[in-house]
Amino acid sequence: MPYYLFEVRQDKSDARLLGSFDQFREASTQAKALRRELPAASNAYIKVVHAADPQEGEQLLLEKRSPSSPVEEWEV
Repeated sequence: MPYYLFEVRQDKSDARLLGSFDQFREASTQAKALRRELPAASNAYIKVVHAADPQEGEQLLLEKRSPSSPVEEWEV
């Protein structure tokens, strides 16, 4: 399975595919470079996801998940 690079909005309303890579090292290097270029006030972040296809990767990034512990409920 390839690694996909996405730009995701903070509110998880949209994810934009930036590229795909066969090896994690390549994807990680590109993600770090893109993160350095993002403005500090940007409402987006860069994520690498390992998925069967871009649609699955986008779905994994945009799904709303419930907190895994009660502590997280108070932090949100």
